[in-house]
Amino acid sequence: MSLKGITGDDDVLFADDISILITETNYENLNQKFRLTSDVTSRWFKANQLVLNLMKTNIIKCSPLHFLQSQLITEHNNTTVSEVHDTEFLGVQIDNQLNWKCHIDQILPELSTAGFVMRQLFYILNLKTLRMATLLTSFNHQK
Repeated sequence: MSLKGITGDDDVLFADDISILITETNYENLNQKFRLTSDVTSRWFKANQLVLNLMKTNIIKCSPLHFLQSQLITEHNNTTVSEVHDTEFLGVQIDNQLNWKCHIDQILPELSTAGFVMRQLFYILNLKTLRMATLLTSFNHQK
């Protein structure tokens, strides 16, 4: 399913998630493109009997640190769309610097706990059972 051709920008639809990439070199044009894309996306959702939940919608503005940061006008249908530093998309934490720090910070405690459990089980379980536990832990993390 795609909105490409309608919005003129890149989009990704996955199950009940949508991601739209809008690129622009200046904030005035970016704001204008955001408003146009929001309108077109809302009409597309309505035409396909879907609901766009703006309360769960986030905007991440990615730009180099040395660029002047301006506020986006992020209102659509009298609802303000949150501009956030990071958000989760398809199980991966994405931040506005497009680095792995947020994702690593999120999963590090889980991996630390899993490592501790595996070290403790190493002395109790045989190798085959320990491998199975490792696979189950890995599978459980991907959910």
